[in-house]
Amino acid sequence: MKDKIKKYGLLIIIFGGLFISVGFISAHPGNTDSYGCHTCRTNCASWGLSYGEYHCHQAKGLIQPLDPIRSHDEGYSEPWPDYSSPSIPSQPTCPSFSTYDSLSKSCKCIYGYVVDNDNCVDGDIVCHRKYGYNSEYNSITNKCECSYGYIFDSSNQCVSRDVFCQNLLGFNAEYKILGDTCGCKSGYILNSSQIECINGDNFCSNLYGIYSSYNSYSKKCECDLGYELDSAGKKCIKKIYCPLNSVKINNQCICDTGYEWNLSRTTCVKSAVCSLNSTKINNTCVCNEDYIMRSGNCITYTEDCVKEFGPNVHGIKGNNGNSSCYCNNGFEWNSLQTACIKSVVCPLNSTKTNNICVCNNDYNWNPDKTICVKIEKSQVVGNDQNIVENQNELPVSTNKEQEVKKERENQENGITFSINEENNKNITKEKQGGFIKPFSDFLANISSNFKNFFSKIFR
Repeated sequence: MKDKIKKYGLLIIIFGGLFISVGFISAHPGNTDSYGCHTCRTNCASWGLSYGEYHCHQAKGLIQPLDPIRSHDEGYSEPWPDYSSPSIPSQPTCPSFSTYDSLSKSCKCIYGYVVDNDNCVDGDIVCHRKYGYNSEYNSITNKCECSYGYIFDSSNQCVSRDVFCQNLLGFNAEYKILGDTCGCKSGYILNSSQIECINGDNFCSNLYGIYSSYNSYSKKCECDLGYELDSAGKKCIKKIYCPLNSVKINNQCICDTGYEWNLSRTTCVKSAVCSLNSTKINNTCVCNEDYIMRSGNCITYTEDCVKEFGPNVHGIKGNNGNSSCYCNNGFEWNSLQTACIKSVVCPLNSTKTNNICVCNNDYNWNPDKTICVKIEKSQVVGNDQNIVENQNELPVSTNKEQEVKKERENQENGITFSINEENNKNITKEKQGGFIKPFSDFLANISSNFKNFFSKIFR
């Protein structure tokens, strides 16, 4: 009976020990290996262990120390009786907006809060105090940053990008999103020192004159419509439009080869090629002195008269710029004044009319028709006997007859009518568009009529 009691008591002790062992193991969860050891993964700090530390518990198939041991990285182990009765460390009291971190064994502020004077405060509030109201706290980087659209200025405050650029380049500056840089507003340009944005039109006017302006698209100074840079590229001047047959060189119009300016310099006309004996003035051919323009050629006044009246003439410049034509010595105009014919020398007591010798009143031709002889009063004379109709029938005047002509005697009645043969010999004739003045015929007719009239009176 006693033996049975001992057996039952021993069983009770064994099972009790097992229960106790299971209770201990459950207090430190995790299966052990064949050596009764494992790595701590849960509540390690409560057991005085580090997270991931390898340690051993009571025997599990092999002989183990009576007390738990603790292994070390250096390769040795030592008894560690605390495993059998682990102590749970007390958790400190953390301030508001914080929690205790068992890994670091310290209090940490919750998300969005930061430590400030041993207290957890909103991160945005801290950033506002340091960098202005346009800043905010970044919980990921745990840093203060400027809000979107803002940037740190030189005084380490968050200001808008436009304000930052205006502080840098003046009031007319702005932030350029595309280039992520500061630039001038539309219509403005950096000054020569590149430190301030100034009015673009004023800048261009100072540089290229009042006829220039600033182009905000090309970001360049340009001449106004109708103007262009001068040849030196320093000033905007009125644009020159060159006419046909010309080219612009250094802002000047130059006529093409073979062309030249007209008199008013408004167009390029084909260059005139002047003929002999002429000079080109303002692209117009002008005949030299003692020459006249006929059919595009410059000829002498005599050549002009010969073309019009044939040979035996010569010419000089007339009062109206045309040719004045004269018969050569020994020639005179025909009755129509269309040509110069050989002069007829009339004998004494005769008068030449239309290059025909006519005996004066009371005179008649001798039988040879060489001289005019006085008619006796009793002799009846026909009018047709006084005239030599064909000038070719007249004999050539002798020197004696010419002397007699020069020594003209007065008529019986004491009245003398003198005809200047020399003046009558070369009749002046001036061309005026093809019109010829028959002035010599008129004078000859008047002279003849006067003679006939007075002869009858004093007969």
